[in-house]
Amino acid sequence: RRSGAAFSSQVHSEFFVRFALPSLLHQDPRYFRQGQGPTGRRIGYALTRVVVTKGDNGRRQFNFSQVLGSLFSAALTNAYYPEEERRVGRTFARAGRRVAISAALNVLKEFAPQLRRKMFKKKTKEKEAAAPASPPSQKTLRQTESTPASEASPPPDR
Repeated sequence: RRSGAAFSSQVHSEFFVRFALPSLLHQDPRYFRQGQGPTGRRIGYALTRVVVTKGDNGRRQFNFSQVLGSLFSAALTNAYYPEEERRVGRTFARAGRRVAISAALNVLKEFAPQLRRKMFKKKTKEKEAAAPASPPSQKTLRQTESTPASEASPPPDR
């Protein structure tokens, strides 16, 4: 029953937050990275995007899609919980967790490209240092063996 509630919550949230409400309210549900600047400012920016978004007109506005979508999702998910857990307070707590998770994921999205570059850059350098020089390919060996001396290019003029 709990796994059904978790799955239901995820499906409802994606539907309301990413599709239905953004379409109705003319909001863009995507997260736009800042990409540069002081770390603290970028973290603050990422955290606030759950309550501030861009409208279809390009202006900033309150993110009704995120907030209301999380509330609708939590309310619908109540059907999967036992009677004693269908309280208003618990519904708001579920919605709040969903918004907090979205904020944390925004921070991850903000810094993921830099983290990826740092992680893979190290591994690439380590591989290059540890790998021996590669032997010539089989094709190169066959070409040098099968080419007669008369067809080989003449030495450069001096």
